[in-house]
Amino acid sequence: MKLFSKRLFYGGSVFIVLIILISGFLVYLLEYKQKSLSPAEAASGNKTLDSQPDWQLGSYTDNIDLTTLAGSVKIQNNAEINLLGKTTSSDINNDQAPNVIDNDYDTWWNGYLTYEDQTHWWKIDLGETKNYISTFALWRTASGPITFRLYWSLNDIDYTLILPGPGYVWGPCNLPASCQSVISSPISARYIKIVANREDGVSPMDPQIKEFKLYMSPPATHTSASTQIDGGDNFWLWQTFTPTQTVPANTAVSYRFRSSANGTDWGTWSASQTPTSGNPLDISGLVTSRSGDTKYRYLQVETTLSNTDGASTPTVDAYSVGYHTEVKPNKPVAQTAVIQ
Repeated sequence: MKLFSKRLFYGGSVFIVLIILISGFLVYLLEYKQKSLSPAEAASGNKTLDSQPDWQLGSYTDNIDLTTLAGSVKIQNNAEINLLGKTTSSDINNDQAPNVIDNDYDTWWNGYLTYEDQTHWWKIDLGETKNYISTFALWRTASGPITFRLYWSLNDIDYTLILPGPGYVWGPCNLPASCQSVISSPISARYIKIVANREDGVSPMDPQIKEFKLYMSPPATHTSASTQIDGGDNFWLWQTFTPTQTVPANTAVSYRFRSSANGTDWGTWSASQTPTSGNPLDISGLVTSRSGDTKYRYLQVETTLSNTDGASTPTVDAYSVGYHTEVKPNKPVAQTAVIQ
């Protein structure tokens, strides 16, 4: 009888332990399944940029046009670059150097050449390398023949003559009228320098530069704001990108993507992609969605518009980003959140 009771006791204990282990395992499986929902089982989300306020929240180059066709992104061909606030300098009268980019034709930089001086220069640092297709300058001389030469540089050390030169010539320039040039091939430069040269080598000269302007060539770039495309607290996977766009002959539109866990620290940009209008692009392999328990819930999109003829422009009307969450839907209906 005692033996039977012992066996019953031990058997019951084992049974209880097994029940506890199986219950724990089932709870683990349920939790794991909840956290490991496949895209087909997870709720869907969608973020769309399709209005002028959407585009204006982002950052963009001077030659992006957001106003001609409100709600769309285009190229502004031959766009004037905003030079206010850029660093200027000169080898004489340095305090007057900012006058050349102040949009005031009643102020100027004076590069007075004495009997001993042969040249004086004025320079601007654009802060970054950009492409330019034309320049504009307004200057005058109080006496004597003066030649103005324009140079460009990437490093402020090695300068290359642009004007006058083969393919780069000043337009009609009857001083004190303005002199404008359309450059036959765009140049990439960070530094621009104008040098006033005395021609006769004898007489004192009084060259003055009143205003200088630059005009930018494509490509034009728009980047969405850092937290504008947010997958939310339950984010799981970045899935698709679908543009709505028009791409005429001689133009192109490309996109790059990157993700972030906090909207501040970003991964590297993906390779450029060229999806066609209305056709979803799979971006799940282009950006990081999760790393361990870290959710990369923020996505940035860089849009680049270009042309080869200097006149045509592609148009981006909207794009949508599809993603999945870790929440199982009540029914298989996609959610939609449009940024306003």
